[in-house]
Parts: sequence; structure tokens; C-alpha cells
Amino acid sequence: MRGNKIVLFVPLTVMIGLFIMGYMTLNQTEQVTNEELINFVQLAAETENNNGETELRVNWQWGDFPSDGLRGAGFIEITPVDEAGEPVDFEIMDTRLLLTQSAEIIYERDHFEQGEEGIFAQFPNRAEDNIYYGPLGEVTVTFSDLSGTAEYIEVSYYHTWEDLDMKEGTSVRDILNEGSGEYWELQRLERLP
Repeated sequence: MRGNKIVLFVPLTVMIGLFIMGYMTLNQTEQVTNEELINFVQLAAETENNNGETELRVNWQWGDFPSDGLRGAGFIEITPVDEAGEPVDFEIMDTRLLLTQSAEIIYERDHFEQGEEGIFAQFPNRAEDNIYYGPLGEVTVTFSDLSGTAEYIEVSYYHTWEDLDMKEGTSVRDILNEGSGEYWELQRLERLP
């Protein structure tokens, strides 16, 4: 009978030790706020010419979730610019925004708003029934011929952790400045091929 006590005692001790170590590790993990999240976001952009049309692909991925809650809105703004960084005229053939989770599309939008200088789209940042909207997404925009006018495409990714109302014909900055100013912006300048 004494030998059986050791058989029960050792696994129980190991399980309690693992639980305590896991709990301590989780409590010591540095937590990221929405404001600090900018340091954990990867934003990539690439362009390709296809039969006189220019296709822009933008992807973003968060490396962490904010400890103060997944909420608010994200914005993506696309502006073709010349060598001096000034916006140029352009024509859009097609737009598409996708939010994904585990390789599944969880949100889709085909309509972008026309802003003062470029085009933009708003998308949700929220958690709902174990579905996380916002941390992983991609945008595809197809422009008619940009050769001779644009040298770059400026991509701006905005993250805000407050709920904002979008209004037609305004810029992203106008929408964000109507709120409390709780947002940040990442930019990429992609040279056209």
C-alpha cells in the first residue's frame, strides 16, 4: 500500500508545480495597451503592374492583443503621390478589404470612401464570440494606369480604440480629430514599379 502513495503523490505534485509556474509566467508577462500596440503591428505593401493597371496589396498583422480591450475602429487610407509627395489624380478599378482569422474571411468590404486626397475604408476592431476583428487583414486596390503621374502610393493604417461615426466626404483625420484623439498611425510609402 505504501508504494501506491508515491505513485499518486508524484504526479499530483508535478501538476501543482506546473500550475503554479504557469500562473506566475502569465502574471509576469508584459501587457500591451492600445496606445503601445503600434510597436507590435507589421504593415506591408507591394505593387504590381498588370496590363496597364496597378495593383496594390496591403497586409497588416498584430503581434499582440491590447490588454485594455479590443474595441474601436481601424482605417486604411491609400493615396497615390508624385515625386514631391503631392497627391495626384487617379481612377480606381476595384477595391477589396478583408479581415481574416485562421485563414477564414470574417469581414469583407468592397466599398471605399473618397477622401480629400485618396480613398479610405473603416473596419471594426472588436472581439465577438471568439472572433477577433481587426488584428489581421488585407487590402487590394486596382488603379487604372498611374504611369506618368504617380511615383509612389502612400498607405496609412490608423488604429483607434474608441467608437467613431464615419461621415461621407470627410478625411480620416477629420473623423479621428472629432474623437478624443486616442489613435495612432503607421505609414508606408510604396514605390511604383
